[in-house]
Amino acid sequence: MKLQIENLTVLFLISALLLTGCSGYSVKTAQRSMEPEHTPLDKSPRVSKPTQQEVDIDTEQTLNPNARSPLIFQRKQGHALYPFTPVTISKGLEKLADAEIKSRLAKLKKSGDYSEFEYEETIWEGMDSVYEEALGTLRYAQYYCYQGRPYRAYPFAAKALAANPNDFEALLTWVYTYEHNREPHNRESYNRFDDAERVIALRRLQNMNPNHPYVLQELARAIYPERPTEALGYAKKALQLDYRYSREGLDGVCYFQSGDYKKALSVYERVYADADADS
Repeated sequence: MKLQIENLTVLFLISALLLTGCSGYSVKTAQRSMEPEHTPLDKSPRVSKPTQQEVDIDTEQTLNPNARSPLIFQRKQGHALYPFTPVTISKGLEKLADAEIKSRLAKLKKSGDYSEFEYEETIWEGMDSVYEEALGTLRYAQYYCYQGRPYRAYPFAAKALAANPNDFEALLTWVYTYEHNREPHNRESYNRFDDAERVIALRRLQNMNPNHPYVLQELARAIYPERPTEALGYAKKALQLDYRYSREGLDGVCYFQSGDYKKALSVYERVYADADADS
């Protein structure tokens, strides 16, 4: 009976780890606004852009659709890692997008019969037409991810992958956005990080680059319920390559899933020690 009680205590502690650590990616994404800001019908639309408060920009990024970077960038808010070179939009390009949006809205208003949804979609479509042409489809998908709108990024990520099915970064972007392949209010398709198609893509990425920490972390997160030992190897390697993954505590989740509660508890203690050190 004493052993059972101890295991229940550990179960409670690791459950907290599951809620606060491993689910960081999906929970943080859900917490961010997944809807475009409402634009009142009597006001000119504004094009949103990333701010210094949203993302820790480690490098200046020019508007180069062919830019590539192996670096991992970290958001200031939370600890979800962003695996692409940050994408920013110039003021001149914003003005072009504003002009295109106003033109499209004027045509929509002339029709005299439109819904609020059509109005908002017209704004997005106007921005899409200008930014995608300037940035390229792949970089525009990453721009949406950079803004915290991966559900809007997915169609562009899928389009970029279809054009270059063997391109590492195109596949990486598709994987990053895949779990948000849903309508904004369709919660049934949310958190699809372990979907079979995504797992296949992650394994392809891991074969293409065995030392990419985001790929290893996501592969571990996707397979740990059924293959905890294999997942643990990926999680530990991701942690060795980028210690910021320590806060996710995924190695502890794998230990717990394997029944090694002592090591799982040790990871749980490490996660909170790291959190206290950064607070």
